[in-house]
Amino acid sequence: MEQNSLYEKNYDALSLCRPDLLMELARTQKEDTIVLKFKAKSGLPAMKVEREAGAIPLHSRTDPTTEAKRWTAGNTDGEEQVVFLFGFGLGYHIEELLASNEEALIVVFEPSRTIFSAALRERDLTSVIKSDRVRIILGEESVPFDMLVSDPSITRMKFLPLRSYQTLFPDASIKRKKEYVSWLNRRQINTATIRRFDRLWTSNAFKNSRHFFSLKGIEVLKERFQGIPAIVLCAGPSLEQDFNHLRKLSGTAVIFAVDTALRPVLQRGIVPDFVVSVDPQWVNSFILLSDPQLDREKSELPVLVSDPAVYPATLREYRGLKIITSSVFAPGRVIERFSGPKGTIAAGGSVAVAAYDLARVSGADPILLLGLDLSYSTTRTHLSGSFHELFLRSRAHRLDTAHTQMMRYIAGGDPFVEGDKNGDPVLTDRRMMLYRSWFENEVMKSKARTINASSGGLNIEGIENIPIGELRNELVKGGSLKPEAVSKLREELLAALPDFERAFLFLDFLENLIKKLEAVHRLAKQGLSLVKSAGSKPENRGSLARISGKLDEIDRDILSDRDANNILSMVMQTSIADILGKVKKTKTSAESEGPPQTEGYEGALENSRVLYRSIEEGAQFLSGLLEKSSKRIQELVIEKGPHADK
Repeated sequence: MEQNSLYEKNYDALSLCRPDLLMELARTQKEDTIVLKFKAKSGLPAMKVEREAGAIPLHSRTDPTTEAKRWTAGNTDGEEQVVFLFGFGLGYHIEELLASNEEALIVVFEPSRTIFSAALRERDLTSVIKSDRVRIILGEESVPFDMLVSDPSITRMKFLPLRSYQTLFPDASIKRKKEYVSWLNRRQINTATIRRFDRLWTSNAFKNSRHFFSLKGIEVLKERFQGIPAIVLCAGPSLEQDFNHLRKLSGTAVIFAVDTALRPVLQRGIVPDFVVSVDPQWVNSFILLSDPQLDREKSELPVLVSDPAVYPATLREYRGLKIITSSVFAPGRVIERFSGPKGTIAAGGSVAVAAYDLARVSGADPILLLGLDLSYSTTRTHLSGSFHELFLRSRAHRLDTAHTQMMRYIAGGDPFVEGDKNGDPVLTDRRMMLYRSWFENEVMKSKARTINASSGGLNIEGIENIPIGELRNELVKGGSLKPEAVSKLREELLAALPDFERAFLFLDFLENLIKKLEAVHRLAKQGLSLVKSAGSKPENRGSLARISGKLDEIDRDILSDRDANNILSMVMQTSIADILGKVKKTKTSAESEGPPQTEGYEGALENSRVLYRSIEEGAQFLSGLLEKSSKRIQELVIEKGPHADK
């Protein structure tokens, strides 16, 4: 087939199935890429590309199809659910992947428009273009992996760069691989976190519901400190070396401290302007409640900026002024429909991420990072005197020392040695690398100048490394504005009054939602009873068919209310993920050789039992929780309402 005919055929397929790629091809972008076409010894089309690395063939000079079969067999096992490829080339390896794995989604990152355009003229690629299992990302711009794979049941994935592309586009290849690893780590951590904390977040948010109506959100901080320097204090061990400089600058820079750093900072006579807390666990509340140094007047304490899902005692008992943020989870979003939005800050898995983003929201410039080690100096996890260190010591005994506990924690993150910002070897892990990746990506978007002034810790690309001692004179210049700006903010927070009108509307909503959840609870019980009556033996399959209509009706009723479903989904994440995983497994089993029908029938029944049982239990749990939330809102109205003194 003539080249023009090939191109027209591929072009028509793109017009029909991939118009977005045609738009990308039309974008003018200068590339230092020269494509040379030739025939392989087998007679198949081949190409080599000239760049700085020289003239590199994209595929085998002998037989590209044989090479593609060998490459696919050596790199995949046919069980992958998603394969990420770096390099489109002439598509031989993509065709082989489609043939060898009948289910996998194939995502192809092609950095060069020139190569892709040339490939359209050399081969009939319509089978690849028209496949609903192939997605092609053209150009070097990053596309979030979250947008490419959102199904939590997908766990078998691979990232496979073509060797020729690794040579031709080394920087782009390394960048895309880093993005993949970072996303994979974040996904694994997020999944584990949600499974561990889904109910805790929900419970805490509703128990803290009164604060949505009585506290200001972070909009009160927006652009509040323009032109004023800020220091973000993290709890890394290197902070110990910077306290003398920090003490001298505390009056000129706005200080945002993570909660884990607060105790040792106060012990050294430094009172931050803000302390940031995001952890929902009970033990984390002790950081802000157990230190006798916090037994001070409200005016002498840092302003607490808190996620609304922190352990309730934190917001209830902290004696200083308080601000809350918006929630990224369904329960908080439901409450904010009545309280109004509180303002979002980043949630990157670490309180240091939240503290830095808060400094950005405030408009402070420059922003200095201190104690952001992202590593374990001399096997210490935190600054000396931090609550974490004291907590470990309180649990230590002769057979399980504090040092042993620290090493166990470090070992849990898959530790490895990395060079620090001073060129010295230091221990870090995949969790810390995830946080570093967040800072590397986010700092590029920041208007404020960001400086890593820590004495130690990992190097973070894109952030200046300047010791804090060298910045003192520069910070003092803008620091004269700080006292008045902080004072005005505190006055505004002190004068804030609860929004009783919104609180009453939320009370009405809670009353109706409790009734809806009670109805869902009854429906789930009915569904569970029907499924149990069907029986699990093969001869009872007709029973399942007879009740399917009733189950469909129950499902429609359960799904009829958006609010009840949004909140229920938050406390059912573990069950949902487990069921999705079983469904995938059952589907794979059903398509394999042999008669798996009995297992499929029993599996379907078991999944239905688990689902209805989970809905029943979740609805009961939430009804009780919302009753408590209603009582807390009523207490707010009684204590501080317009008739409180009567």
